[in-house]
Amino acid sequence: MEARYVLEKYNRIPVIVTPGRHLRNTHPDLSFERFMLPVELQVYQLLNILRRRLEMGNHEALFVYIKQTIPTPSQTMLELYNDFQSEDGYLYFTFSPEEVFGSVSR
Repeated sequence: MEARYVLEKYNRIPVIVTPGRHLRNTHPDLSFERFMLPVELQVYQLLNILRRRLEMGNHEALFVYIKQTIPTPSQTMLELYNDFQSEDGYLYFTFSPEEVFGSVSR
């Protein structure tokens, strides 16, 4: 009910973003985040928001999943909401950072 109200009144997509299983084990202080995202926001823009909040380094990639599907970076929140909204009206993302390019810690 609350989620549908947000979409109808504010034209925003109600989103809950949670850390992946690996992150919950290594960073127990991370929890879920709630967002009210513009319908035209694209996945790559959400990734940028998450990268800033996580203060991620350049050597780390960040992936988001919806129901174990990786959305394309150009998809909008409205497209994803229409395809993947849950019964409670929220769009649930899981995020997981990964190291890429064989970076070496110094």
